[in-house]
Amino acid sequence: MIKEINFKYDISPNEMNSAMKFFDRKTKFNGRMAFTSVLGIVAALYTYDWIVRQENQSFSIFIIGICLGFIAVMWVNAANRRKSLTKAMELGANNFAVTVNETEIITTSIENEQYIVEDNTAEDGNVSHETFGQALENITTKSNETAHDDYEHNFTYLKYNDNRIVIYKLDNMFVVFISKEWFYVFPFRCIEKEKIKVMEEIFAQKLGERFVR
Repeated sequence: MIKEINFKYDISPNEMNSAMKFFDRKTKFNGRMAFTSVLGIVAALYTYDWIVRQENQSFSIFIIGICLGFIAVMWVNAANRRKSLTKAMELGANNFAVTVNETEIITTSIENEQYIVEDNTAEDGNVSHETFGQALENITTKSNETAHDDYEHNFTYLKYNDNRIVIYKLDNMFVVFISKEWFYVFPFRCIEKEKIKVMEEIFAQKLGERFVR
């Protein structure tokens, strides 16, 4: 039996901020720490020259200022990036639909979902998760590519055989790493418990060590 999970979700600012911090720690934090350590050592050496040896004081102060300035800019930029992405989520599309099957993860915005299945809505005007999955299956063109975008319909297809994709299960969400620059967040509050279990089974089977719990 082919496993397929369909759900809709939104992301709160707090969830995005938490996911951003986690993503940052996993992708860029170590690099910033290493660079901070190097600059800190350089600043300490020139501080020793300035205060203890009292040699080249003007030049030492200049170098110390540059080192501390780089450190400050680096960490402030990281914090500002998290804030800007969180703000963008508040202003932009914040309702999405996802299909998870045994081959790939397919994501789109709710607007695109309704475009696809506009002729298959129920009498009350709502689109069922099942209808969305069927519509995706009907319009999806299978390819040998790994992760790619369908710009005509604004879908994103995340293939499990793309080694860049790593999925982390946190306490309240799945965080799907696409690259060192981007990721997806699937909050558990938007997914039924039974579906979370099935998703875990699929991810564990298809990703192996690239699914981290």
